[in-house]
Amino acid sequence: MSSVRPFAAGVLLAIAASAHAEIVTLTFDVLPTSAARVVEFQGEQASEPVPGFAVVPFSLTVRFDSAQPYLSVPVVYQTPSYFFTDAVYARGEGGSTTFTPYTPFLAATLPPADTAVDPLFTQVAQNRSLYLDNGQPVGMEESMGINTGLRWDLSTDTENVTATYQLGLNWRIRSAPVAKSDFGPLLDGALIDWLNTQVGVVHVGAYSEASQYTFVDLLPDGVGVFRGYERLAVTGDIRLTSVTAVPEPTQIALYALGLPLMWGAVQRRRRAKQRH
Repeated sequence: MSSVRPFAAGVLLAIAASAHAEIVTLTFDVLPTSAARVVEFQGEQASEPVPGFAVVPFSLTVRFDSAQPYLSVPVVYQTPSYFFTDAVYARGEGGSTTFTPYTPFLAATLPPADTAVDPLFTQVAQNRSLYLDNGQPVGMEESMGINTGLRWDLSTDTENVTATYQLGLNWRIRSAPVAKSDFGPLLDGALIDWLNTQVGVVHVGAYSEASQYTFVDLLPDGVGVFRGYERLAVTGDIRLTSVTAVPEPTQIALYALGLPLMWGAVQRRRRAKQRH
């Protein structure tokens, strides 16, 4: 009996520690609105719309673990930033770490994903900024950024060539200021509550997706000279359609293990009282 109690206590402590470990799923409607080809060589830049670009709406899902943040709080700027670095993108339902350009013509411009020198990296960041005047709060800005990217090295002996892919959903809103004593990052349920206030809101220009090739000439002495770049960029609008937060599988398992232990403890107490 004595060995059960410490084990039960340990399980209950583990349940308490994991109470806020949730997988957050955000679903967006994305409407690409424009696409442009931008070229710069030897200081001359030109931009033109992509011929035949079709506006095709799609759904985009992002998942991240709310229990795995990286918190950055630069005190000078009163701007705490909350980062989640193991996010996953997916089209519609489901999740995948597979590199998938969502604008079809961009897919044809990029090398295979398995040849990239940097792995697919997705970061979710929630930022807050409190603006002060003579030490008193006068305004607040809150923003959300979801960004991912890949990089390829296609260099030769005579030139450095880098290919990159970037996708981002970034928006910001003005909010009523709060007292300095109440200001801080949105943690746990507060982050979910804030995201729910954004459901149904259309953020114009918040979607971006691009591929780019950058060229640097290598001189005989090894010095690199920037020659130019070619960039295909898509922009559009987004609307957050749903926010869900479910416990991690390990947390569910702990609850499943902990509830019978708690029930057993209650039964033992009842039997002890009946004997006395």
